[in-house]
Amino acid sequence: MALPISDIVIGQCYRTAAGQERRVLNIFGADNAKRVRYYSRGGNVDGAWGWPGTKANPPTLEAFAEALDKKIDCPVAAPPPGFDIQGLRTGKKRHDLDRTKYPYSKDGRVTFSVTSETASIVDGDAIFDGRHPNDTIWIVSSAETNGNVIQMELQPL
Repeated sequence: MALPISDIVIGQCYRTAAGQERRVLNIFGADNAKRVRYYSRGGNVDGAWGWPGTKANPPTLEAFAEALDKKIDCPVAAPPPGFDIQGLRTGKKRHDLDRTKYPYSKDGRVTFSVTSETASIVDGDAIFDGRHPNDTIWIVSSAETNGNVIQMELQPL
């Protein structure tokens, strides 16, 4: 039995008919092409959580909802090795940046002015806009400070 798309939210857990448990990490993309990244584990509730290929090839929101049987309470679970429960590399910072002040709406190379908010950004950190909880979380790579600007590559989580 599929769940309505409107029931799928970041941070919530779900179970498929086959018993796979899934925790939604991120919902991103244009309204007509939203995609979902999630951790999952098989029907064995003691099994390890992992990426079922959703980092490189996340399913559409519609396909994700279609595979679900019911919403469940999220169990306390260890994320895949090297990542925290929000899907970020262990030990990296999250930077809540206002996307109207720091435009980062698509992946690729971006340039920000060096400010107190941006000066500490390093490779592996995450950038998101807390005012828009369903927006994409971006992972920083190739960060370089050059005078009054910081340039970096952004890839969606």
